[in-house]
Amino acid sequence: MLLFNKFFLSREIFQTSNNIKRMFYSSFAKKGITGGQALILAFMYGFGKDKDVFQRDIEAEFDIRRSSATSILNGLEKHGYIRRESVTHDARLKKLALTDKALAITEQVVALVDDIDLTLQRYISPDDLKILESTLKKIMKNIEEI
Repeated sequence: MLLFNKFFLSREIFQTSNNIKRMFYSSFAKKGITGGQALILAFMYGFGKDKDVFQRDIEAEFDIRRSSATSILNGLEKHGYIRRESVTHDARLKKLALTDKALAITEQVVALVDDIDLTLQRYISPDDLKILESTLKKIMKNIEEI
């Protein structure tokens, strides 16, 4: 039973991830979207101001598989938050665009995402945040090497 009194990084990350997901889902359930959908809408809102957004951008930004991105985007499209539009240079390629329905809530979504981030950072010094960022990048690199 000593095993459960020991610090396990994987357990701590798993629990932290679950708690963050719960925070996101409870915050956005009132808007009728999931936490993942909210993050994608916020990304599209910011990133899409300067350039076209494609599914591959979502996959790269959130480090998710194509099937996961397709599922999330299909849900957003089904509920009228995004639309897929053809591009002139490649008929097979579809850019993603926010609809008026999405734009009506996106500023609130971005504000909620910012509030959640501020809550997560509340008692962490700027120096500790830099260390955390560096450490998380190292952990991701370790995972990628497996």
